[in-house]
Amino acid sequence: MGGMGIFEIAGGRPNLFAGAMPIFGGGNSATAGKLFKTNWWFFHNEKDNVVNLQLSEDMATAILNEGGTAKVTTCPNANQNSWHRHL
Repeated sequence: MGGMGIFEIAGGRPNLFAGAMPIFGGGNSATAGKLFKTNWWFFHNEKDNVVNLQLSEDMATAILNEGGTAKVTTCPNANQNSWHRHL
């Protein structure tokens, strides 16, 4: 579950991780109360047709609203799995 699974791992051990960097991930923003102690840096491609960018943005906002730190970096012209060369 990659970028989505990281929220489960960090939420299960909220005092363990100093930081996390989900790529193309999103989670349940209601869990932000368990995640705000971790520093978050989200990466998401704007043309992702598998996981909607809004999921990353919503999680970042929810974590910020809980008093945590979160940053979102997007790539405007890339889709899911942008590290693969698409022919």
